[in-house]
Amino acid sequence: MSAIISFTVFLIALLILMATRTPVAVALSMVTVAGVTIFVGPKEYDRLKAFGLEGAINFGGFPVPRQWGGLPMEWLGVPILLILTWVYRHVGNYGAAIILLTVVSKVLFYPLTVKSMRSMKAMQALQPQINALRNKYKSDPQRLQRETMELYRQHKVNPMGGCLPMVAQIPIFYALYLALSVSVELQNATFLCIGHLFGLHLWICDLASHDPTYILPILMGVTMFVQQKMTPTAGDPRQAKMMLVMPFIFTFMFLNLPAGLVLYWTVSNVLQILQQKVMDRPKARAAH
Repeated sequence: MSAIISFTVFLIALLILMATRTPVAVALSMVTVAGVTIFVGPKEYDRLKAFGLEGAINFGGFPVPRQWGGLPMEWLGVPILLILTWVYRHVGNYGAAIILLTVVSKVLFYPLTVKSMRSMKAMQALQPQINALRNKYKSDPQRLQRETMELYRQHKVNPMGGCLPMVAQIPIFYALYLALSVSVELQNATFLCIGHLFGLHLWICDLASHDPTYILPILMGVTMFVQQKMTPTAGDPRQAKMMLVMPFIFTFMFLNLPAGLVLYWTVSNVLQILQQKVMDRPKARAAH
């Protein structure tokens, strides 16, 4: 059956080429040789690249679609796809490949994580002074802003330092989203797929599709909530309460995202919790 379909596609392509060809005047003594390459098969990146057809995979554009003049995103999507396929050849599971990618990224960004945690703890230590400034300049917001920034400057504290690890993960997260969205290799890639029940996947039988049981997004929300509770609080108490609401918002956002993305974020949260425990261990020993 597949051979018949392939032959039919070949005939259709040949007819289209014959119908759209441009007449060429050829002298009696002239010999003209023409050729055409037709690829019939899955749009796997390595296969297409062997024929110079890797441009057939559309990784989209930024900030608008590529056909509207957006920046082509192959420079971001292709490396992550090649890394995942390389790891897959060694471990035999794309879910395990995503977990290993998460571990490696957390190791690479560990210095940023340490710097972020130190910055947030320093801001927590300054909280009494910040509260005093709020009470003193509550009727003058501009003066309060200047005095607060001067306090940060004196103690060499960066109020945006806590955002560094998350900002560093955004390119990897978006690259993984591109790979899961457009690559054939990751379509129907399984991870802990137990089976099917009444047409429902049990559990993650397609990393490129959302988790139909919604177990993984809920686990992601729980791990994110635990991470937020362990993170040193600083700033306005209302802001701290808002940060505790973020896990519920992220859980809702991740419900219909590809399971591979949710797996990456969940494992990242778990590793962040472990890193936080390791960093808090000297503090716990000193307390005893």
